[in-house]
Amino acid sequence: MLKKTGFIMLIIFFGAVMFLLGIVSPNKVRQPILAQLSLLPAWLSIPSLMSSSADASPANASLIPYESLLVTNLKADAASYTLQVGLFPAKLQADAMVKRLQHYGYQSNIARVVDKYGLPWVLVTTGTFDTQDNAKNAELSLVIDLGLAPELPILKSPPTS
Repeated sequence: MLKKTGFIMLIIFFGAVMFLLGIVSPNKVRQPILAQLSLLPAWLSIPSLMSSSADASPANASLIPYESLLVTNLKADAASYTLQVGLFPAKLQADAMVKRLQHYGYQSNIARVVDKYGLPWVLVTTGTFDTQDNAKNAELSLVIDLGLAPELPILKSPPTS
């Protein structure tokens, strides 16, 4: 009886630890998991985590390739730069980040993008900067105010929606 109770307690403890790790996991861990969730059949999908097919369809012409926004060459020429604050599978999550940015007085933009696997995402950016250095300097206040992870990606400014 004592072994059974110990085993049950161990399972409960393991489940609680896994739950807490899932809550505090950084976006670098969470986003690939959400990308895999979007590959599930529709009847298995989790509506609160994933966008509906009408919300962000890959056939939608307004989607732009996310890779085209990444600044891979530090000397790349672009008219302006912006900081990526979030990349979300659903517009609802992006809207929550926009409200958070507005609360702290930051302007934000939303763009629909598609990754290299054809999965739709909603990109949230803030700021318009002439140089990458200016964008990097503005990153510190965002990280402090919003509690974001440092090293925010600097993107070429996408068209907004």
